[in-house]
Amino acid sequence: MGLLQSRRDDDINIVTDMLNIGLELEQISEITGLSIEELEKIDKERKK
Repeated sequence: MGLLQSRRDDDINIVTDMLNIGLELEQISEITGLSIEELEKIDKERKK
């Protein structure tokens, strides 16, 4: 479980950095392979 949480934290950090530089969710999805839905969840989490 620790590895999964670590991976999730890494994903959140990477996606947050990409959003902060102005990339769109579609672009981030293409780069990371994460779905738009997953990216939207991460975006909501970072705004808390």
